[in-house]
Amino acid sequence: MQHQALAQAAERKRVVELQRIDAALLRLERGEYGECVGCGEEIAAARLELDPAATSCIACAREAATR
Repeated sequence: MQHQALAQAAERKRVVELQRIDAALLRLERGEYGECVGCGEEIAAARLELDPAATSCIACAREAATR
């Protein structure tokens, strides 16, 4: 049972990551890639290098984390 639960959790994580990548590709097609969805400012290149599917700048990400 524990093995099955771990496998299901890994699959959910994989699906979420694929959704994030698909969303990033869609933003790229629309010319919106690299823009924060929260404030519209540019997402720092270093942040995008670490997480190419990032949707928010560091300020908006921090704000969301405190909610």
